Amino acid sequence: MAQLILTAASTAARAVGQSGLGQALASSAASTIANFAASTATSLIFGPRKRRVEGPRLESFQVQASTEGAPILRIFGRARIAGQVIWAARFKETISEEVEGGKANRTGTQTTTVSYIYSISLAIALCEGEIGRVGRVWADGKPLDLTSINFRVYQGTSGQTPDPVIEAVEGSENAPAFRDTAYIVFEDLELTAFGNRIPQFSFEVERPLQADDGSALKPR
Repeated sequence: MAQLILTAASTAARAVGQSGLGQALASSAASTIANFAASTATSLIFGPRKRRVEGPRLESFQVQASTEGAPILRIFGRARIAGQVIWAARFKETISEEVEGGKANRTGTQTTTVSYIYSISLAIALCEGEIGRVGRVWADGKPLDLTSINFRVYQGTSGQTPDPVIEAVEGSENAPAFRDTAYIVFEDLELTAFGNRIPQFSFEVERPLQADDGSALKPR
């Protein structure tokens, strides 16, 4: 299409006049018109030379919280439990830009794709008392691979200290240690795989029936 417009403009230039000045003016005007027409035609066919495509962005974010007055579980042996969110920071938005095309592209177009990645730090209470360990973890009913996730498990001892992330957000004087409560902290958990929301977690928790000294554990 651009070539057709350029040819038509050149033909019009030759018809304007035969004098040297007339030919120069006509050629200059025709060249300007042809370049504009070619640029417009290319833009219509291939789109603008620089395009910016933005992915979905959250306007607000809801965090599931613990229910006031809800009981804290007591378990012995091994159990699969859901837990409750007892603390959460504000969600973090990370902007990622990917540029494609440019001079190496045949059409010269350049596309910038902007993606928004969301993550959050949160603590989930598991049960009352000291536990042995947390085994498998599920998110929305599917096994969660913890190898690439930054998390910490607090076993629910009476002397456990506040988590460093909670301490950094709330301040050292206001950060709770949740003593005598076993809980898990996820730090900067990326939410892309869960539709940019906190998934429904469940945990395999093991609590020994005996203490290290061989005495039987009793409910607190």
